[in-house]
Amino acid sequence: MTKSVVKLTITAVLLLFSVSAKGWDTTSVFPLNDGAKWVYSGEWENDKDENPDVSTISIEMKVLRFVNGGGYIAAHMSGHPKDAASIEDGKITPSSYVFYVIGTDVYMVTNPSDMDAAMRGRYDPKPKDLFMELPLIPGSVSKPIAGENGWFIEASKINVPALRDPIEGFSMILKNDDKAELISFAPCVGITSYQYIDYISGDNVILILSKYETGY
Repeated sequence: MTKSVVKLTITAVLLLFSVSAKGWDTTSVFPLNDGAKWVYSGEWENDKDENPDVSTISIEMKVLRFVNGGGYIAAHMSGHPKDAASIEDGKITPSSYVFYVIGTDVYMVTNPSDMDAAMRGRYDPKPKDLFMELPLIPGSVSKPIAGENGWFIEASKINVPALRDPIEGFSMILKNDDKAELISFAPCVGITSYQYIDYISGDNVILILSKYETGY
């Protein structure tokens, strides 16, 4: 896989060292500023094809609008690494959603009416929209998926563009029936890598953060 030219602003580097594992401020852990942008580069292939084609793919995730409501923060987003799981004819359609952070809970809101309510601070949090609970703690996380399926989190060293040495972060694995997602997450940066595996269809997606801009 060819590595793209990487950019990381000085502000982001300083933020990485300003947050400790204790007492995380969600506004720092999730850098959802206006204009913030993450670009992921990688590959898609189908392992069940006799002669699998490997397609080079790229996904841009960006903040379209940010609101700091005092008791909550909300960001209208375009694009997410998960979009690669729905690739059709080599094309990826950027998703539209809102990250809504209240207290230590991060919600990924996709219903249009709920998205509008979240941006105005009138969203009634729904368990199905819960994306992440902060701070991340290594171990099994059963909700919102129970049984053998669900999230498993472990502490790990994470490589971040433009930084020479890995930093403390987390690896998260989501098993859901015959599919799996593997995500690397670094505080103050966000998702640094994403892998999607469909054991039935044979689809396999690998994405690595190649460019990150903190916005303004």
